[in-house]
Amino acid sequence: MHSAFIHEPSPRAHGMSLSWLLAAAMILGSTQARADSSCRTVQGSASLKPVPASDCNSPVQICGEGTFTGGLQGSYSSVLFTLTPTADTAVTEVVLFTAETTMPAAQVGRLRGQLVFKEAGSFHVAGAGEFGELYSVAGGTGDFVQATGVLRAVGTFDDVTGGGIEYEGQICVP
Repeated sequence: MHSAFIHEPSPRAHGMSLSWLLAAAMILGSTQARADSSCRTVQGSASLKPVPASDCNSPVQICGEGTFTGGLQGSYSSVLFTLTPTADTAVTEVVLFTAETTMPAAQVGRLRGQLVFKEAGSFHVAGAGEFGELYSVAGGTGDFVQATGVLRAVGTFDDVTGGGIEYEGQICVP
């Protein structure tokens, strides 16, 4: 046990954390309120298969690809950038990750173009390889220029057999 990493935050630190959280919520809320956009709720699933390490340009040697179906449609490729253990990873067998997913020909209803997502999530390195993550729209082309939105996703991943994803969220365009 790494007890050196476990400590109770001071009342001042707790207050600062709460202040930062409230400030972030207000900024995000005001950004959404100012945006004159049309949001589309999307949900569906995606296949997920591993990409061989020789074809993977990832610092942690984990890449995936597949196809989104449902409200968001198109093929994609993902590159993981970080895998970060936590103070509790020895017990939970969960690590945190960041990634980027590119959909070169995404479709949402009649909207078409490239979508790029930045992701953050957690991955269970044991069992069925369960994970949960947020996909934040980080760029786009065509109808998705200046798009925003967030997808919530859960799934499983095995580096040999692949896995699957269930997602839901919103894609918004100006």
